[in-house]
Amino acid sequence: MPAREFAMIVQEKEFGVPVAVADRVLGVNAWYIRLDTDNAFSMQSKPTISKTPMGGGYNVPGCKHSDQWTTTGSLQGLAYPGDDGLYAKFLADVAFTRINTARTVPWTTTDAGYVMPPEDLASFAVYHAILDDDGTYERKLYNGIKVTGGSFDVSDQDPRALRFNFNIQGKRDDLNQAQAALAAAGSAYTPAAPNSTEFPFPAAGDYVCGPYVMSDTVGLLKIETARSMYSSISLSFTNSMAPKWWEEKYLKTNRWCGRDVKLNVTLKRKKSPDDQAAFRALMSHETALEFNNGQTFLKFDLGAANAWDDLTRSLPIGDEYVWTGVLQNYWDDTLGESIVVTGGLVEEEP
Repeated sequence: MPAREFAMIVQEKEFGVPVAVADRVLGVNAWYIRLDTDNAFSMQSKPTISKTPMGGGYNVPGCKHSDQWTTTGSLQGLAYPGDDGLYAKFLADVAFTRINTARTVPWTTTDAGYVMPPEDLASFAVYHAILDDDGTYERKLYNGIKVTGGSFDVSDQDPRALRFNFNIQGKRDDLNQAQAALAAAGSAYTPAAPNSTEFPFPAAGDYVCGPYVMSDTVGLLKIETARSMYSSISLSFTNSMAPKWWEEKYLKTNRWCGRDVKLNVTLKRKKSPDDQAAFRALMSHETALEFNNGQTFLKFDLGAANAWDDLTRSLPIGDEYVWTGVLQNYWDDTLGESIVVTGGLVEEEP
């Protein structure tokens, strides 16, 4: 299939080191991404430039230097579950799921130096290729990526499909997988780009199809009770990260230190339930959002500690009256977290 750009997303077992080529399995720990919109992947590595004035009474830049590089950008697309729900679950995990004590969740991580310790977010890598005007591809590996914030959005407007929008931060873009492993281990390395063996051109069948859509949420949006007649849902979040370069030129650690999650909804204005009364009373609500297409599911469980942060009515001429609300997510001791993600194959009833 011809392409001016293509990309692959890969889990990392160590911060900055993608799963080795020999251990990669498409659909399990690596996925080709459909870049279906402008700048769907926009990450770039840039030097942080300091300027020194010429001096002598003149405030004119006289020289420059840089001892730090930043690698930031965005990643967006549709949440395709695939045949087993693993891709959509992976997207939710990198946004929300912290590494457990045994370091087996959200997937097995093994860095001996605990640069990515338990209770941290797991990192991933993105391979990206751009077609140059001479007919060759510029291939890059963006490693050590973590999600700093973003949203999962779905509405009754076209295309009605669940879309993710991530703000991301990584380490660098000038190493291949082998050199990235050396750099992470503190050994000598040489800047080198990935080749077509490490990052091959995708076949049409390498892309998953069939994203989760709005009708997959019927009966599965819960705000104290199951809701119906809603026109948009946006699960927005900001992860509180602590990016540190320490004494090095490139990002060394990026520890998760908390999060802020909100569920933004547009609901048909009804007499019951009385959301306005609940808003004024600062009532807490058990809240969850699930997508289920009959074969796979993806569930965001926000626990019981959620309260309306804002609730505004809209009374348009010639259209339905609606509430536009923002539910603030709080820490839930019973849940042991503020939000928990589950997903995969739908179990058949016995």
